[in-house]
Amino acid sequence: MAAEGLTNRRYLWVPSLKAVFGGVMIFSGVHVWVADTPTKEARTAWIANLDKIAARKPTIVVPGHLI
Repeated sequence: MAAEGLTNRRYLWVPSLKAVFGGVMIFSGVHVWVADTPTKEARTAWIANLDKIAARKPTIVVPGHLI
């Protein structure tokens, strides 16, 4: 799925597994890299997309960074 308001950001939602494969938007165990989202608008869009993902109530979340 394309992340609204963010260029070249996608994630995969698998309803049958209630799983999200977060791509570069989701990190685990590391400091979040924000250099490629330098504007307040980009960071706001990132948070909005994370909220949309969380609203799906996934039981499995696979980060795109540091699995």
